[in-house]
Amino acid sequence: MKKLLVFGGTTEGRLLAEFCGRHDIPAAVSVATDYGSEILPEFRTVRVLQGRKNAEEIRDLLETGEYDLVLDATHPHAAEVSREIRTACAEAGTELIRVLRDERPGTENIPGTENRSRTEEQLQAELDRRGKLFRAADATEAAQLAGKMRGGIFLTTGSKELPAFSGLPGERLFARVLPSAEALEACRNAGIPTGHISAMQGPFSVELNEAMLHETGCRVLVTKDSGNRGGFPEKLEACRRTGAAVIVIDRPAAEEGKTLSETFAFLEGRYQIPGQDTPGDKKHGGRRGRLTICGTGPGGVQCMTAEVREAILEADLLTGAARMVEAAQAVRKASGLPPAEEAVTWKAFEIADLAAAHPEKRIAVMMSGDSGFFSGTAGLRKALEERGAGADQNDPAAPEYRVLPGISSLSYLSAACGLPWERIVPLSMHGRTANYGAVLRHFGAVFLTLEGRTQLSEIAASLTEQGLGQTEIYAGTALSLPEEEIRAFRAEQQPDGGFFFGQPADALSLRQPVCAILKAPAGFRPAAPGIPDSCFLREDKVPLTKEELRAVIISKLQPRFDSVCWDIGSGTGGVTAELSMAAPAGQIFAVECDEAAFRVTGENIRRFGLCNVLQVRGSAPGCLEGLPAPDCVFVGGAHGQAEIILEKIFRANPGASAAVTAVTLETAAELFRLLKKYEAAGYGTECVQIGVSRARKAGSMSLLSAQNPVFLCVIRGRTEA
Repeated sequence: MKKLLVFGGTTEGRLLAEFCGRHDIPAAVSVATDYGSEILPEFRTVRVLQGRKNAEEIRDLLETGEYDLVLDATHPHAAEVSREIRTACAEAGTELIRVLRDERPGTENIPGTENRSRTEEQLQAELDRRGKLFRAADATEAAQLAGKMRGGIFLTTGSKELPAFSGLPGERLFARVLPSAEALEACRNAGIPTGHISAMQGPFSVELNEAMLHETGCRVLVTKDSGNRGGFPEKLEACRRTGAAVIVIDRPAAEEGKTLSETFAFLEGRYQIPGQDTPGDKKHGGRRGRLTICGTGPGGVQCMTAEVREAILEADLLTGAARMVEAAQAVRKASGLPPAEEAVTWKAFEIADLAAAHPEKRIAVMMSGDSGFFSGTAGLRKALEERGAGADQNDPAAPEYRVLPGISSLSYLSAACGLPWERIVPLSMHGRTANYGAVLRHFGAVFLTLEGRTQLSEIAASLTEQGLGQTEIYAGTALSLPEEEIRAFRAEQQPDGGFFFGQPADALSLRQPVCAILKAPAGFRPAAPGIPDSCFLREDKVPLTKEELRAVIISKLQPRFDSVCWDIGSGTGGVTAELSMAAPAGQIFAVECDEAAFRVTGENIRRFGLCNVLQVRGSAPGCLEGLPAPDCVFVGGAHGQAEIILEKIFRANPGASAAVTAVTLETAAELFRLLKKYEAAGYGTECVQIGVSRARKAGSMSLLSAQNPVFLCVIRGRTEA
């Protein structure tokens, strides 16, 4: 197979080199500078030819017979170079395709603009109305126009056009060029002071262009009409924002050729790419069909990982929620690839059916955020495995699907706010409840994904009501998108109306997803285990298990983060609160038969903001029927029914742990009998007697005041054979 010769040094040239490398097409890429070769990826089948070549040198290359196709992907303004390539190809009789820079669609949104519906054409029209847009046929005419204007001149035309500006005063000239020795030499030859040279590689955002105009104080920007790939719309928007004038060097006359996407399609047909195993196929077991679950990050395409972008570029079919698929298609378009086939759905079983129906296709599933962080990935994996698909991240012999991580909203928001996140507990309130108050009191920092701004307002009000008004809240919406907003405030600083991102325009803005980090005030100390008795609302004749005993109870039960817990005889709600904080992602059932105690427990649940507690009114064991099987149970009020209650607990879950207290000797005797019974049946048992004495003042001295000793009996369940 003869080689393909690409003349590049442009984005199109780089993408063509990547295309050839991915599909094992033998090719050589000719670039003018050493910098041009540095930015090209390394591929086994692609060779780089460095150095400028005239028509004669190009003809000599072609007459070796090594190449049978030339792609001219040089810059649209490099008319002389294109003319030399045409001449050499005609003399050598070699097929030539001129790769055209894709035309700008009139309705495309410009990334980075504050108004995402503003198009390039609209920007040019607005600048023209303001008298800020000027056009020139070439660099010489542009220099003449710039010389008649006031202020500094910011040159973004590239180094080859700089000689035309050498007649202007050097102190007025500022140039942004590629970081190459050749470009720096061109700046010096044009009389541009060293301090006025910015050697940088694009692409450049609107914000960077705007910042450079402000930093240099330039009132005129000179650019070529280089299209989206050349960052032309970002320059226009920066001029619009700063009020700078822009001189646009128009493109040469229209050429005949193929756009980049048309060139890719031509190469696919010429080299029969659809029927071959590409390097990506070989990497994945030699099969063309492959499902990739992609974590796309917080929203902006710039936050996608290189691995996710590669999966998008290689995909035959894109699927996922509409916004995710749209973002993936934008990645393909920016790389000059045609749109992939798409199937918009967020339902796991539909995606799994789609994969089963098209085993021959590479399918990229777009998941927002990180694929392992409150993602639909878990549901999709289950659906895939139900259909017999397996995942193996390391063994290429059975790679039916793979999962790629993305940047999570937690890591993005933490970085934006300058917060370390290794100790922040993540919770989601998107379509569910979360025990954020208990987690905050226990761990000191919580991350929440929320459904909207109203929910954030309610959380701030609730924290303030709980006495946590000093809690620091870092909230963000539209993360990584142009309309991103991030605010920091204290919970008690809620403004009128309760909206932290300005006044909402409509009901939809109230539901716009929000992420928030709640951070306890400085000097925070965990409230649990052993929440101070003084923190609880009290009522006469309603018992409260003392804080020292509560701390021991939690240490003996050892609830997990997501345990189901029963508190039988909740009283004031002391143990209920401890269990809620120890198992913030679990379910806590506070069982109480006394009306006053039931009411006080409810008041303390609201006081501590315990979202995972459900109160059950009634007497045990009868009212326990229908509750989820428990992992941990505290029995603080058995009313003579301890044996029946324990039977109920271990019938529901033989592996549960139960703690029962006794204050009277008669109750203690009954518990000792039950401990022997369960020990004989193979259960783990333990009994401790806890006596707490607290110091009290007696004049200038201190005396110990003893509380009633308490027997704490613990029975740990067994796993049935």
